[in-house]
Amino acid sequence: RRFLARGQLPLQAMEDASAHSYLLSSTDLGPPLSTVNQTAYVSQVFPDFPAFSIFLADDFTNAMPWYISKMFVPGDLWNGATTLDDATSLNFLIYANNVGIPAGYPGDGSSPQWDISLLPTDPQISLSTGSPGGYLSNVTLDLTTAISLPAGDWWFIFYPEMSFTSYGEYGRQASDTTNGYTGQFINPGGGFGYGTNWQNWTVLGPTQQDIAFRLEGEPIPEPTTMLLLGSGLLGLVGYGRKKFFKK
Repeated sequence: RRFLARGQLPLQAMEDASAHSYLLSSTDLGPPLSTVNQTAYVSQVFPDFPAFSIFLADDFTNAMPWYISKMFVPGDLWNGATTLDDATSLNFLIYANNVGIPAGYPGDGSSPQWDISLLPTDPQISLSTGSPGGYLSNVTLDLTTAISLPAGDWWFIFYPEMSFTSYGEYGRQASDTTNGYTGQFINPGGGFGYGTNWQNWTVLGPTQQDIAFRLEGEPIPEPTTMLLLGSGLLGLVGYGRKKFFKK
């Protein structure tokens, strides 16, 4: 049977299934998990039960253009799942903001600002042990080519495509931060009976506003900054790795 969250009772309507955003410097790589709620909430494409595929999204803001080179997403597995190595693909997307919700979702025909779909064995992917399940459910993406992201408000989505029947369920987890907008949930196929539009992810049960994830990178030098660097005035510029935070 599928569950919307790890440890939930099954919903009667199905046979079947179902964390926040901020960017930290590379000196702090600990998973930004909630200290009071480590339940995982499904964010997965089920090729064998497409009506129950779910996407979770949360927002972040960069006040200036950035190169993003690394992404970290904590999560957990259940219903027989033990590793994200069993996924057909691991998918990362960034959507523009549309009045407090993502400006699209995977499969709706819209174009995200950026996206990448990789095999779990891709050299840019590293899997590590998540909690509390102890499975290979945490994902780190070290991009070979950094993303050039304009300044703005954005939404981050991560999900695996993985058979429920063969491999079980994956979910993302909450953060205790309260930045920007409330995390969002969408079940485009309507299998869970919550409708087919974006809505606050708290409908699934968490009381936390945010969904855990981390992006790392560095600001893109502006033309005036590049002129200063060319003049050797490094002390006047002094930019480097910085922190991204949600609004």
